[in-house]
Amino acid sequence: MKIDVAILAGGRSSRMGTDKAVLEVDGQTMIARVLEAARAVSERLFVVSNDAEKHAFLGVPIFSDEIKNVGPIGGIYTALQHCHTSHCLVVACDLPFLNAPALQRLIEDCDGQLICAAKSARGLEPLCAIYAKACLPFIEQSIIKKQLSLQVLFRELQTQCVDLQDVPERTFLNVNTAADLNKARERGMKTCKH
Repeated sequence: MKIDVAILAGGRSSRMGTDKAVLEVDGQTMIARVLEAARAVSERLFVVSNDAEKHAFLGVPIFSDEIKNVGPIGGIYTALQHCHTSHCLVVACDLPFLNAPALQRLIEDCDGQLICAAKSARGLEPLCAIYAKACLPFIEQSIIKKQLSLQVLFRELQTQCVDLQDVPERTFLNVNTAADLNKARERGMKTCKH
């Protein structure tokens, strides 16, 4: 499946208190780490961010949220507006251990449903999922109705779960707080030592 990849970096990082995308794990910004994994599975990558200047160092196209202040659903909406393929792999910028093999499996196992989401040990990963452009009208209606939870999408649209529970546990480690960042940095250092 030929697919565009969108990295969402438009969040407010309110729990972190600073833009988490540019925080470093193992000497590399989290967003650059995610971009590196994505680059192995697609030639066309872009970032959804409301601060293009801050992410210009990545050297990929950056698009601002089409609809502001509605959370991740707005980022997915923007990603689908700008993707050139029938489906778009949408990943969050705060998954520093996301890797190409996991993304490749997600793409290969996707059977063309409206949503194909990775299923980790934590459950479904809405920000490591493939969304069809055909989701756009439903997402638009959800935003208009202020139904901003991604769980609504999963409940209402055909969703395939791609089981990735056997990948290393840290693959889907999500960094939202300073404690999460410390945990990620510790895990990264342990990996470097072995």
